Amino acid sequence: MGRVAWLVAGVLLVGLLVGCGGGGDEFAPPAGDTGQVSGRVVGESDPTQFAIALDGAPTSIRPGASGDFLIPDVSPGPHTVGIVAPGGMQGAWVPVDVEPGQDTNIGDVTPVLGGQIAGIVTKVLEDGTIEPVQGVEVTATSQVTWEPGDPGNPDGTVPIGRTGEQDQIVVSAYTNENGSYLMEAVPTGSYDVLVVVPGYDPQVLWVWVDAGSTAVADFRVYPAPEQGVGTVEGVVTGEGAPLEGVMVTLTTRSPWPVPLPMEAVDKWLDSRPGGGMPCSVENGCIPPSIEVQVFNTLTDALGHYSLNVPIGNHFIEAWLDGWNWAGQDVTIEKDQTTTVDFELTKWEERPIPVEPPKPD
Repeated sequence: MGRVAWLVAGVLLVGLLVGCGGGGDEFAPPAGDTGQVSGRVVGESDPTQFAIALDGAPTSIRPGASGDFLIPDVSPGPHTVGIVAPGGMQGAWVPVDVEPGQDTNIGDVTPVLGGQIAGIVTKVLEDGTIEPVQGVEVTATSQVTWEPGDPGNPDGTVPIGRTGEQDQIVVSAYTNENGSYLMEAVPTGSYDVLVVVPGYDPQVLWVWVDAGSTAVADFRVYPAPEQGVGTVEGVVTGEGAPLEGVMVTLTTRSPWPVPLPMEAVDKWLDSRPGGGMPCSVENGCIPPSIEVQVFNTLTDALGHYSLNVPIGNHFIEAWLDGWNWAGQDVTIEKDQTTTVDFELTKWEERPIPVEPPKPD
């Protein structure tokens, strides 16, 4: 499924308060090809009230009285762990990269007051009638901010992400039978909200999330007359056997121009020390608002993957730790399924040549 849509423009964001410590209990590492994620909710008198979500889907897992929690049987690769309090405003979303057969500990997590993103996804049928879209994923991706950098930096600018570095927060949810969706405990800041419905034009909306409030992102998608959506699918194997947990990524070749909302510029300027400072694309304060779509998914136990993506000429690649990367160009046609299979080869460690010491 498509997990990331990033916009090269944005607003300086408030980071998640995620500590570096570990959980109080030591969890035994998992057996087999899956991994597990552990951590601890801290700073709360009753951590058992928090719900644990994985990639936007709620689980039945709750932290214990000490705040420790464990998510078993997680497929290898990147995921997002959500920790959400009753009411849906307070919590945290933590990106994590899961290794097979390993316990990945995300450390101590301090929930913070955030907001919500909610909306309805509907589609316009050929006869002009409107109907809700059920079971489609809606993804919100935090924007990365560029600020004037240290004069010593070669390019003069430095990218700053939500956590004070360059990583992004991705929160997702699925629409119900009424086409409604709700993302809870979303950290304060600026987000691109994306929905892709096969056969319809993909849509991206910009929202600003304030603490304690709900940002609305409603989508009404229309049939794509020239542009549209197709499917790419295939099987990834290695040494003649299917490979599970392979990260398959498709990157669009044709960027979609997305205008930067003036509201985003205003909020960004107001957040800067002194406020109202001049800012433009020319001085490097705001980069050009060009969006490139990136779609990710993982292979299942049979090595199979499937992605619904925009039509056009794109690039698709497959990666799994311990195996050589593989990639190729692919053309996606409207409402058609294109098959791209990958055969990965084992990675072989090559010794780094060491120069003999030079005589004195």
